Amino acid sequence: MRTAFFKIVRLVIVVFIVTFLSFSMLKLQEAATGSTIIDKVAPFGSPAAKAKLRQQLHLNDPFFMQYGRWLGNAASGDFGLKYTGTGDNASIGTRVSKIVGKELPVSIELMIYAQLLALIIALPLGIFTAYKNGSIFDRVTNIVMFAMLAMPAFLAALALQIWAAKNPNAGLPTQYIGVADFPLTPFTRENLTQMLLPTISLAVAQIAVYMRLLRSDMIATLQEDFITTAKAKGIPPRRVLLRHAFRPSSLTLLTVAGLNVGALIGGAIIVEQIFNLPGIGYELVRSILGSQVIETQAIIAIIAVIYVLVNFLVDILYTVLDPRIRHARAIA
Repeated sequence: MRTAFFKIVRLVIVVFIVTFLSFSMLKLQEAATGSTIIDKVAPFGSPAAKAKLRQQLHLNDPFFMQYGRWLGNAASGDFGLKYTGTGDNASIGTRVSKIVGKELPVSIELMIYAQLLALIIALPLGIFTAYKNGSIFDRVTNIVMFAMLAMPAFLAALALQIWAAKNPNAGLPTQYIGVADFPLTPFTRENLTQMLLPTISLAVAQIAVYMRLLRSDMIATLQEDFITTAKAKGIPPRRVLLRHAFRPSSLTLLTVAGLNVGALIGGAIIVEQIFNLPGIGYELVRSILGSQVIETQAIIAIIAVIYVLVNFLVDILYTVLDPRIRHARAIA
């Protein structure tokens, strides 16, 4: 109970830190470029309109008061406005929360699909190549994995896009148009069809990372004394691999899978641009190019918090996969 309390406290502290850094981005941008947020939002506005907008955004308040108000609004789901005007009508805009609510599920689906595909392929390959260590299958698989590891997401996306364009009978779209028409219901035929190419593009490198990592850990685990004891007791090889060897070997894989959320987010931003996929990464690039600093700030904060929450969940899963960690923390 005490350990869980300290984990939650650490989580709250980290969330405060990442949101503070995300909010500070505005001030850093102003210091670096010499232009204020008002100059970005309403570059052609009159002095009176800029003063009104500055008051509306509470930019005259002290910095920490601005952060506290922004954090409170963000906690309630209000991330401000995406300003559409450039002059005196710049205060008229769309709620960032409304935009994020439409596009974040697309990116989450893409990353979940990519993780699932990577694990579905990497886990059996990692286990089997560890069991057949040194065989021809093991060597060929490792060569293929090295090639996949060297292939960035954008290159895989472009190759798949070219292939789909040359093979229209496959029925796989190369571009997606319209957020409203995008099927968000997961695991439906239409949804899987539209998400297949982006998912493969994002999963290619992850498959190689997970497979090689699990293979390495499994080879080391299979040399442990408790594995030798299990074999001596006549336990079938399949049970030795899946029950006795895989479980302790999966801890490192779990850690990397959690840390790779950042890589998935970075890859998703590129993949969404190539396939015109209406996700949060696509919107982030648009907000940066359009100097929508308030929207950019909100999206970066959301991505950072998601990353922190995923790694917090990974930390919780440690104790599920390895009871020794739970017992050691309980004693401490």
